[in-house]
Amino acid sequence: MSLIQSTFDRSVIVRSADAEVVGRPPTRVRLLADASATDGALSTIRVTLDKGADGAKPHHHAGSAEMFYVLDGTVQVLSGTDVVTAERGDLIVVPARLSHAFGAARGKSADLLIVIAPGVERFGYSGSSNASRSERSRPKVSARCRSSTTRSSRSARRGTRREADGLSARRAAGSSSKAAAASSPR
Repeated sequence: MSLIQSTFDRSVIVRSADAEVVGRPPTRVRLLADASATDGALSTIRVTLDKGADGAKPHHHAGSAEMFYVLDGTVQVLSGTDVVTAERGDLIVVPARLSHAFGAARGKSADLLIVIAPGVERFGYSGSSNASRSERSRPKVSARCRSSTTRSSRSARRGTRREADGLSARRAAGSSSKAAAASSPR
């Protein structure tokens, strides 16, 4: 039984040379398929992160799960309040509405395949303000953080930002306590 009722009836083929690339080092995003290409079934991107680079700030998708498959390197994913380190061949799936963020592990680079299902159009990583069908009726908060504007969701985002700041602090702590103090939230 499929939860996604898509009507596209042809394979979607995207050649690497034809995929739009957004950003430049240290974070490059290759837009492979938007919801419009798959009739909303999924969206997929490939994210390449240089050593220690951030991928996305804390955000959540109101009606879509997000899958991270590590093609190469090491990534850290903030999933709710947990920080998960994943390496080549590892898979992480974050459910809809759970706040998450990701970046290359300190001193490591990462290459990721990310799939969002159901799909969204030009989702937050590209800086566009288009939303998926399931998110169109919700107010836009920012290009990088699509979420409702209720008081509880704002509190949840603040808490997740503190967790992400903590992730940055933990990364810095490995080099020296002075570096950790400089990167901790103020």
